[in-house]
Amino acid sequence: MAYVPCTLASVINNIQENCNNPAMDGVKVLGIAIAKNNITAAPFGATQSTANCVVAITLKAGAKVIAIEAGGENAWADSGFEFDPATKKYTKNANFVAADYGAVISSEVLDPMAKDRDGFVVILQRKDVRGMGSFVIVGLEKGATVSSMTQNLTDSATSGCASLVLTETGANKAEVNLFDTDYTTTKAEFDRLLGLSY
Repeated sequence: MAYVPCTLASVINNIQENCNNPAMDGVKVLGIAIAKNNITAAPFGATQSTANCVVAITLKAGAKVIAIEAGGENAWADSGFEFDPATKKYTKNANFVAADYGAVISSEVLDPMAKDRDGFVVILQRKDVRGMGSFVIVGLEKGATVSSMTQNLTDSATSGCASLVLTETGANKAEVNLFDTDYTTTKAEFDRLLGLSY
């Protein structure tokens, strides 16, 4: 399609600003992590505009999700993706600081996360509420596994809590979104999944 300022069809095909819903930086504190082997279905959309979107995620009966309140000074700092021109694949990261510390969070959350070889699917909420792009998924294709977990007891930026990086390597799609119709509908799916947390 020919370039036309501020039209959705043109935004889909070109690299340009969406005037009605401009991009906004930042991620909300609350995210979700789901063990990849607990997901039974999460199909991508069939059209050009939804090829990197998932409407809903179906879990095994009785499966739980992990609600993650990212702590520290900047929730989910440096999360995103990087393209490797040699392999034509993407590496994606979900970086966060655990909002608490101690034996319980270590045994119930951190240890299982570190040892899960199938990885996790992480859903982050952008601060913008335009709908498509508001909920970013990391790990849906290959699973995001813990590539780094560190704790500095005297670090004021993390309040002495653990810092984690979940990494998905070899993904074929740049950004993947949870998206159905509009922001309100998509947020309802996010909240449904959040309701399955421990």
